[in-house]
Amino acid sequence: MPVPNGIPVDGIIDYAEGVDVGHRGWDRLGRTPAREFGYGLGYAEWEYRSLEVVVAASGTDEGAADDRSDRDTDVIAIARVTVDNVSPRDGREVVQIYLSADGDETRPVRWLAGFAVIDVAAGGTATVDLPLARRSFETWSTDAARWTLPAGAYRLHAGRSSRDLRLETTHTISG
Repeated sequence: MPVPNGIPVDGIIDYAEGVDVGHRGWDRLGRTPAREFGYGLGYAEWEYRSLEVVVAASGTDEGAADDRSDRDTDVIAIARVTVDNVSPRDGREVVQIYLSADGDETRPVRWLAGFAVIDVAAGGTATVDLPLARRSFETWSTDAARWTLPAGAYRLHAGRSSRDLRLETTHTISG
């Protein structure tokens, strides 16, 4: 894994990369890893047909997070992904959703927000709903000393790994 400025000084390496650890460091530096995060092998071939965001009725995207412990289960939105197994054999696919917030250098280039495993017969189609928890959008505020939900536009990417992203759409968090 790349470590920016990873040269020891007096036998000590200063790991100052913050959230850009592991695959996130590769993304930030624009380097290509041998195998990206989420990479997997399979015999089936997949076509990602559609990605839409459905606003969840139970969740809320307004205001700052309070001290509730249900941030991981408070669903703000649902990413609905449709994939086609375009191969002549049955297959298993791990559909992955990544988020990104353009212009926010304090956050990773993109981060995993959810995934689902689906089994699809040869030539078949499957639609999967991936709940996006409030926690997936939040960031820690040192000023407020708590998790907050920054308002703004977030890009949602659907794909097979952190680098094999097939579809993209935007979801806006109001504030």
